[in-house]
Amino acid sequence: MASRIYAPSPSTFAEDPDRYRENGLHPLTIGDILKFGRYRIVHKLGSGSFATVWLGRDTSENKYVSLKILSADTPLDCKELRILQEITESELNHKGREFVVQLLDHFTIEGPNGRHLCVVTPVAGDRLARKPGLPYNSLEWPRIIGLQIAEALGYLHVLGIAHGGQS
Repeated sequence: MASRIYAPSPSTFAEDPDRYRENGLHPLTIGDILKFGRYRIVHKLGSGSFATVWLGRDTSENKYVSLKILSADTPLDCKELRILQEITESELNHKGREFVVQLLDHFTIEGPNGRHLCVVTPVAGDRLARKPGLPYNSLEWPRIIGLQIAEALGYLHVLGIAHGGQS
């Protein structure tokens, strides 16, 4: 008997257009410019229950960044921003620090749906599993990634930061 491969319908990944309303998500399109020309929207990376995430080009630093635009009903001084600030401002020398996202910038966007916090971080993927010369098909990768995740969690633990879900 042939095995079946689960293929979700395209609508599984489509976000709800009703989330783009007053106090909801901020509408963006590729090519939009944010923060007085500093960030140019390049590609949509995804969306979640309270934000959209975009690949952007930082024209001042000439590099790609991740821009997370939170829903207008999220407070501008939300817990996520405070935690990212704490992580980034920490001067603790810990080997797990390099595997934890750092805040590059944040600002607010005035839009048709309200005021939105935008959190700017490095693009994910650059921090984990960097080992020059190791082939990508090596069985060593899972061990390396597991160790790096443990080191990152150790760093967050020392800072007193833990994920406990929404409260």
